[in-house]
Order: sequence, then structure tokens, then C-alpha cells
Amino acid sequence: MLFTALGPLTVHATGGSVEPSGRVQRTLLGLLVARANDRLTTDQLVDAAWPGVDVSVALGRLQVAIHRLRRLLDDHQRLECWPGGYRLNLEVDELDVLSFESKVTAALRGESDSSPDHRLRLINEALELWQGVPFQGLDGPDFTAERDRLTESRSTVQEERFRLELSLGRSARVLGELTDAVSEHPLREGLHGQLMIALQQAGRSADALRAFRDLRQLLVAELGVEPGSELQRIHQLILAGECAQKPMSPASDGSEPVAPVDIPPSHLNFTGREAELAALDDQLIDAAGSSVGVCVITGMAGIGKSELALQWSHRRRADFPDGQIHVELDAFGAEEWVDVETALGRMLQALGVSSQHLPAGLADRRALLRSRLRSKRVLILLDNAGSVEQVRPLLPAAPGTAVIVTSRRELAGLAVRDHAKHLRLSPLSTEASVELLTSLIDSDDLTKPALRRLAEHCARLPLALRILAERIRVRPDLAADTSELERQLRDRGSRLDLLALAGDPHSDLRTVFTWSYGDLDAEAAGLFRLLACQPEECDLGRLAACWGRSVTRTRRVLDQLVEAHLVEPLPGSRYRQHELVRIYAEELASSTDPASTAVGDVCLLGSSRDSDAASWSTDCRCAECDPNASIGRAS
Repeated sequence: MLFTALGPLTVHATGGSVEPSGRVQRTLLGLLVARANDRLTTDQLVDAAWPGVDVSVALGRLQVAIHRLRRLLDDHQRLECWPGGYRLNLEVDELDVLSFESKVTAALRGESDSSPDHRLRLINEALELWQGVPFQGLDGPDFTAERDRLTESRSTVQEERFRLELSLGRSARVLGELTDAVSEHPLREGLHGQLMIALQQAGRSADALRAFRDLRQLLVAELGVEPGSELQRIHQLILAGECAQKPMSPASDGSEPVAPVDIPPSHLNFTGREAELAALDDQLIDAAGSSVGVCVITGMAGIGKSELALQWSHRRRADFPDGQIHVELDAFGAEEWVDVETALGRMLQALGVSSQHLPAGLADRRALLRSRLRSKRVLILLDNAGSVEQVRPLLPAAPGTAVIVTSRRELAGLAVRDHAKHLRLSPLSTEASVELLTSLIDSDDLTKPALRRLAEHCARLPLALRILAERIRVRPDLAADTSELERQLRDRGSRLDLLALAGDPHSDLRTVFTWSYGDLDAEAAGLFRLLACQPEECDLGRLAACWGRSVTRTRRVLDQLVEAHLVEPLPGSRYRQHELVRIYAEELASSTDPASTAVGDVCLLGSSRDSDAASWSTDCRCAECDPNASIGRAS
């Protein structure tokens, strides 16, 4: 079969043309062709064929439509089903788009032959495949993005054709076409440079200089900028009467695809996560060595999620020859969340799309991202994400592209709909914590037992260990005699003061925890503080009675705290807080909740609002029941 899409979508078989019937079939077939050999999820297909309809509602319709397409194509292997979606398998010579791109790649990279004539032959063969507007008659953001991508590629190929013809002194062949192309793309400097060269070769240097002046006036009036350095160079050569043979590179307009290397540096003294690094290998690199899928790294603040992602990214850079992209989403920090449209813009710019070529709408940016990542092996790191809604539009769903998401929230919805895998981080082991402190503190005075005690005071939290190590580096006297430092760390009232570095909120545990706490609603925040006034491991029934809510309601709010990694669930419906988080919660309880009702709306022995909050105890430690109690300090 032969599929054509560089014009109206058509399918030709040995027995004649194959015509899909109706808008839905044409849309589905068009999207499968546009993403040939890529896996498309059922969500993507439903969004294209039935915009605005929920997947659960349209799933049956999709299955019927796919069944009819299979009968139309008479080849079940060609339209392949995979868990969660479908893929249309096509060879290069079966689809004009693939054939065009294959010839273009060979011509632009000079892989087949270095001679200009041979490359020109490949380019002309590629351009002859065009029969009109790509995917003509098909509407939707996916088709708009694919049309834009292919049209841009065609323009780049035409520029390369002009350049090769001019390098051979054949200005007469292309002068008329260049004049038309400049009229069609008046702001494309590469075309203007080639027109100036063609005019000079034709003995029309005055017209070449006039073309430069016209462009300069247009750029200043429209964009407020001067012509680029390459165009200035051509202008100066023509002014001097010298040959300006070398044309502008097609890549100079800033919209050529690039292989970005955009991952921030990682710590040199990284330790204790070898098992997690191996788990990322298993989840993101398949048996054939290809990159696949999405992995969400979750855990409490300061646990080392971003650092683990950076370490893995640097170690596996060779697996992503088409680039690595890092996007800071700022969901937990002093800044506002990065909105989805802005994040998509940053990703597209990293992939070589200049700011003036960025689509304005969210849907168009999503579609262009998918087009840019098609058949690429790219790693995307979405750091510090706050919600499923912030992440899902940034997922390319393209084979070969791996995505790492880091978040203080569980983002479980990504596993359900986007087939993401999860990696939950725990504090370091004691041995790894000691190893990290040893690598960070350049001192022979600290013994192994002292380092172990310091690690336990930091509750083996990587951020706390690094902050403490920096404090000791600044104060070397602390390493000589750690007794005073340990005494202060044992004091729960001053420990968080020690685990903070002035001038950097990201190196202040109290501030870092506040960013998580500040994201809670009032009810969850109240229960978070209440937990600090309970035994370190508190069962659900006691907590519900203490809070004066039903067990069902208490469990629901606890689930929010667990999802935010502010509370850890234990077997037997019991819960606890990480030691440093608990100290932070104790401070909040002391400063926020009135001393007479430290446990919330009612004391443990008061009347309950809900009938099923019936697990009562007689050891309430609020000030009303126990005047000798020290709120938040009782063991």
C-alpha cells in the first residue's frame, strides 16, 4: 500500500484507492499516518476524533472505528494494537512523508554523497513528492502542528537547494524562485541573503544592496532589530565589490531542530542511591537499550529527588543522542508555579523553536512538541512538579523519549492514565549518611561514632546532612569537639535553627517544609499539627477521636497528608511523621493552636461531632486535661 499526506490524505492499494468513510475514520487514519510507527494512546486518538468527550465514554466508539480501519486496510499487522493504544506500521517507501524526510536527511547531512549535484538530486526528489498542503482537509491541533513542521522542513530544504545552486554559480536557475520566496517569507533572513548573492552573481549588485536596505527597514519597523551578522557580512562584501558566494546557513533562522543539553550539574559527592539508580535503568531503558516511558520520583522535601534524577541523567547521557531537556516547574518554592503553556514554550525553545515561531495556544504547543520529538531519543526532566494537571500536557507520548518527573506529591493519576512508574525515596541508610558526611567534611577529628550520631540527628535526610556539613565546614572548631553541636541538635527546640544556612531559603529546612505545609488546606493543616501532639506512631481511631471527626473523614484527610509526603502510613492503620517534619509540626502546634485546645476543636475527652469517632482514651495530653503537659514535647 502507498500512503500520501503531502497534500490530501490518500491510500492506494494494488486493487485501487482505499477511501475511509466519514470524518472520524479520516481523522483517526490521518493521526495514525501523521505519527506513523509511533505509539498513540487511546486518549490522544479520542481527543482528535471526539474533542471534549471523556475517554471512558468514547472508548467503545474508538474500538469500533479501529476495527473498521483494519478491515479497510486489510492488514491487522499494519495497524497494531498495544496496551493503551495503537500504532500504524509503515516502511519509508510506503509513506511520502517518510520518504521526504529520508531524502532530506541524506541531502542535508551529506550521508549518501558529498557532491553538490547528488545532494541536489535528492532534494529535488524530496520536493517533487509534495502535492499541496500536508494533510489537506484535516482539522485539529495535531494536524496543524504537523503541517507547520513539514512546511518548515520544506522551506529549509528549499534554502539548501538555493545554496547548492548558488555555490555552483547557477543563479539564473533560482533567481526567479528566490524573488517569489522572499515575497512569501519577508522576514526570513536566510532567503534574503541568498537573493542578494544571486543578484550579485547576475551582475545586479545595486539591486542586491537595495534588497538589503528594504529588509533592514522592514526588520526595524516590524521587530525593532537590525539584520543578523551573516546578512551584514554579505552586505559588506557586496559593498566592497567582493564575491559574496557563501550563502547563509539554513540553520541561521533559529528554528532548526537541535539536540539540547540542558541538564543542570549534579553533586560530585553523591552516595547511597545505587539501588534507586538501577531501578531507573530498569524503568526507563528497555532490554534493547532504547529509552521508554515515564517515571515519577516522589518523596518528602529534602529527600534528594532532584539530585537522583540529575545523577541518572548525566550517567545515561549517551542513551539520549537527540538531547536532554530540564524544566523547573517550581510547584514548591518561593516562586509561582510554572504554567503549562510557559513550560511547553521552554521545551520547544530548547528543541530549537525560536520565540517568534512559538504557537500561541496550549493545544498547538502540545502538538508541536509531539512533532518535534517524533522519532527522537530525548530525555525530559520535569522537576518539582505539583500536580497531575501540570505534568500531563508536557508528556510527549513518543517512543524513544523518556520522562522523569520529581514531586513531593504522589501524582498517582499519572500511573493510571499515562502508564507512569513510580519510585518513592526513603531517607538514606546510616552507612550512606556517614559516607556522605565524610565526603563533605574535610576533617580527621570526626570519629565514625560521632558521624553516626550526627547522621541520626539529621534523621538521615540528605538535605539536612548537607546543611550540617556546610555549617561544620564554616566552623571547623565544631569538628574538633562535637559535644556542644550534638547537645544543640538533641534540643528539639533548636535543631531546625542549626539546619539552616543564612541567605538561602532552599538551604533552610524550616522554609523548605513550609513550602509543603503551605500547600495544605485548613483542615489538613490542622490534622498535620495535631499529629505532632500524639505518640510518634498514632493509630487511626485515637487520632479520629482526638480530632473530633469520623474515622472515615480522618482517613480521607490523612490520605492527603500521605500523598503530600508529610505523613508516613504504617501497617495496622497507624501513622507517623519523619522526625524533622515532626519537630516542624510541633513548632506549628505550639505557635498556632491555643494551649487549652492543643488537639483541635475538642479535647480527647470532649464530645465528638461524629458518632463513629468512638475510640476514646484516658491519656489526653492537652493542657485542659493535663495542666502539667508540655504541648508537642511529651514523648
